[in-house]
Amino acid sequence: LWCSKRPAAGSMWESLFSYKQNSSVLERYFPAKVNLIFTGKRHKATREMVMEAAAGVMLSSDPGDKAITANDFTRQNMESCRFVGFDLAGPEEPFPPEMFRNSFDQLSHMHIPITAHAGENASAQFVESAVLDLRARRLGHGLALADDPKLMGRVREERICIELCPVSNYQTNEFTEKKPGREYPLRKFLENGNIVCLNTDNPIVSYTNIVKEFFQASYAYGKEGLSLWNALRMIRMGFAHAFKSLAERRAILELVEQMIFDLLIDRDVETLLRRIAQSQASAGT
Repeated sequence: LWCSKRPAAGSMWESLFSYKQNSSVLERYFPAKVNLIFTGKRHKATREMVMEAAAGVMLSSDPGDKAITANDFTRQNMESCRFVGFDLAGPEEPFPPEMFRNSFDQLSHMHIPITAHAGENASAQFVESAVLDLRARRLGHGLALADDPKLMGRVREERICIELCPVSNYQTNEFTEKKPGREYPLRKFLENGNIVCLNTDNPIVSYTNIVKEFFQASYAYGKEGLSLWNALRMIRMGFAHAFKSLAERRAILELVEQMIFDLLIDRDVETLLRRIAQSQASAGT
């Protein structure tokens, strides 16, 4: 539906800039850009990994580096879907990242961005191997990274994005302040200056969505929970480190930042937020 055409008004994205003068900001459409990341499973046959990687190479499409405005992006690029990266997933312990170095070298030579599940249920060495052997620019979960301050600093300096999935992490590791065990590393990552974005991992299996992820992240953050500023920071970091061309990312950020600005200064939204805050205060939550 998101890419369907309206018989009378044309693309739904055109309505983004042609809403009625008196309509609420909450009634406007919020855009979504859909691209594909292929995933190779560690525990499957190596030939399947090679086939997936080969498919990624064959389907890799040139994003183009021509500068575009937010308006141009919504008219020309929003509805196109393409292959943008490759992921390594599956059980970690029996299959360290270095096992797949040769296969991922082929992708690196084609300049295809790499993300890898690392450090979810394995040590920080798996995160280090994902960075050094697979040249990953994003890290799925990366929980064990918090155990190695020097590696955490390197990931920060190389601006590698950590894809945290709070709901899935809670389900698989039981990260919670009310139970003894490991402390959820979100606060540590943010205080260290690491780049972090929130993700849904597997929405069907975890029965989650991005709203639930932010609620769980706020709970796991501890104390007073996530501030609105930290939530917006992570949203922006997700856009800034998406597997898209620089021109696309700039256009999307221009669009989204304007929409967030409109949202935060809208009187209806301000009134709604105040009402929610007052009701929570009166309820003692």
